[in-house]
Amino acid sequence: MNGVMIDRIIRQDKVPNGASAPVNRNIANIKGRVSYFSLTGDLAIQAFKEHMAYSPRTTNKDKQLKHEIIARLQFAIMMFDIVVMHCSDPLRNKIVLEILEDYSDWISEGKIAFVFSNSIQEIRSDYQSYILRKIKEYEDGYCCEKEIESLKQAHIDENYYERVIDVLSKTKYMVRKTTVSRYKFDRLVKNDLKRNAREVIVDTKPSERTDIQSMNYSLYQLLKLRCPNQRSNKLDYVFPDEITDEIINSVRERLEQGSKIARSVIITELYDRIQKKMTQQQKDVIDAITMRMDVLYCQMNSGERLVLESHPVFEKQSAYQMRNYRRYLGKIKGSKVEGSMRIEHFRKLMKIEKEEVDSFRLLFLACVADAQERMILQSEEDAFDIAMEDHQVSKIAQERFPNIKTVLLEELLK
Repeated sequence: MNGVMIDRIIRQDKVPNGASAPVNRNIANIKGRVSYFSLTGDLAIQAFKEHMAYSPRTTNKDKQLKHEIIARLQFAIMMFDIVVMHCSDPLRNKIVLEILEDYSDWISEGKIAFVFSNSIQEIRSDYQSYILRKIKEYEDGYCCEKEIESLKQAHIDENYYERVIDVLSKTKYMVRKTTVSRYKFDRLVKNDLKRNAREVIVDTKPSERTDIQSMNYSLYQLLKLRCPNQRSNKLDYVFPDEITDEIINSVRERLEQGSKIARSVIITELYDRIQKKMTQQQKDVIDAITMRMDVLYCQMNSGERLVLESHPVFEKQSAYQMRNYRRYLGKIKGSKVEGSMRIEHFRKLMKIEKEEVDSFRLLFLACVADAQERMILQSEEDAFDIAMEDHQVSKIAQERFPNIKTVLLEELLK
């Protein structure tokens, strides 16, 4: 029945003949360039959808969303040796599962890996029990309704469950979270809610949009944001001070008691306590709090590893910016690049010699580093274009990675 978690043990005869057991690896000990890919998480996808610039020709928004996720996954695979995501991501989102089924060969080759709970020792027999345990923990937790809903969606029937396990079972590595205590989620949240002496003021009216989402502020700073009152010339809190104090104390108390909390706990509390229509300014801060909680969740899974943030607002602040990467590809190709590369063409890229791919990576990162220095004086777009000219991208591409250029000259999705 749709929406019901099937409590059963997946048959062991589903294991492919000759398949070797995946290797356990602590994420801190994996060799090579490793990144945690945040965009397959449910909260990240929801935020991405809300802020994504849709093409005016788009008639199917989910199709464009899928292409944008694929483009960023391809980017991550080109820039890093191993791209890691959470094992529950394909269960929560159908688009993520479809993408991983298409890219299953990179899972078996170890280019894509998953963080698994320590309670999962054998994927086929333990995965479903782990999910059911998570649901029970959330049921006993604090403001965890949304987390429960995400694991009990209508699409999660018996067949879907088997598809997820089939994909996960192809993995070469069972990645484990770091054991360093400072990366536990409760510890990260408690530290982020500590009183911060640095006051943050947003210089916008309550009815106006703010770019607060792009700033790396703590949860405490976001809850205690202030803005000028045009009438009194004083500073007002964006959210009532007494309400945010209650929320901070409530969350801290639950964490001290060892209760499970949801990533949406602060947002749920704000809506429950304010109980009136939010201003545009408040909505923007709520978006920022949502993203901040998701960043902390990713840090719990990734430890010291880079979290590749793909939110459209965060991308503007990141060295790994999709817009610059597409301009870089376009410079090599000699014409504009949009969308994601067809799977068969991307597979050709992955078969190119490692030395050529490494050269491709390093040249892009060198352009990014130069562009960031130049952005003080030039616009972001001009700075990156000048950096590519200074590094002679077109010439070097011809000399050092001709095979990549050949693949790029083939058809790309629009």
